Amino acid sequence: MSDHQSTEMDRLAARVALLTEGLMHLPSVATLDWTDRAARALIKIASGAMVCVLVSRIDDHGGLLALETLGVAGDGVADDAPLLDDVRSRVHRLTSLGVPVDLTLLQARPLVGWFDTLAAGRDWRAGPLGKILGLPPGSGILLGVGALGTSEPGRSLIVLIGPVTNARDAAASKLRAVMPVLVRKALVAIGQHATSTDDWLTEREQVVLDRLILGESVREIADALGRSPHTVHDHVKSLHRKLNASSRGELVARALGHVSSAGDARRRGADHAVLAESKPMRLATAEAGGERAAPAVKLVEG
Repeated sequence: MSDHQSTEMDRLAARVALLTEGLMHLPSVATLDWTDRAARALIKIASGAMVCVLVSRIDDHGGLLALETLGVAGDGVADDAPLLDDVRSRVHRLTSLGVPVDLTLLQARPLVGWFDTLAAGRDWRAGPLGKILGLPPGSGILLGVGALGTSEPGRSLIVLIGPVTNARDAAASKLRAVMPVLVRKALVAIGQHATSTDDWLTEREQVVLDRLILGESVREIADALGRSPHTVHDHVKSLHRKLNASSRGELVARALGHVSSAGDARRRGADHAVLAESKPMRLATAEAGGERAAPAVKLVEG
């Protein structure tokens, strides 16, 4: 291997490491902006490209049967830019990826490839997807699809990146490397089963949860946010309901990704969610009196 090839491989590895680090910071619970955050974490895969992240059930022909949520981000595009709203609206109306997807193979590993290859000779550029992202001459769109468990056939996490005009091999390698990480994070946060976004956390609930993780009391959170303790208490009750948590310690544990998604737990009717870690774990919470009832969470192997 030449010095130049070695240097390029080192650069690619460093970029994959940064992408993975960004994905690991995604919330471990379903928030209304989860797919937007995921899209922002992926924008460095290809310079100047738009990134769309979707959760949807699909069929073998690539048809989008039940879109649950989608997020959009662009390299060098502000989060509040009208362009993102325009792309989001067009993607929301998308009914098909326009390429076949082998759902059986998808259970073994995520699919990553270029539409030029996956479309099998069909003129996908003239279809809805080509118009959504805009394709200058010589560019392409990169597709990533990962199965979200086995409970609902075809339920998938979908990534669209384009237009990609240069360094196509590097872009494909980066997405191929991080897709398994992204799928695992989605399974922890969103779960294997479709849920209504009414069960997902709002921005305000996410802020309250973040402060609960830090051990702040209801009154401390209220003072910091300029809200009444009653309002914050309502947010906390909503968090318990949405995350199916019976205690403050369990609520924090879910937020940190130490237990499986609340939506899946509700569907199983379980009193305690199955732990996401490979080793069996149990939660031990410290007793705390008074208003400051956000105990430290201790994870004990057992």
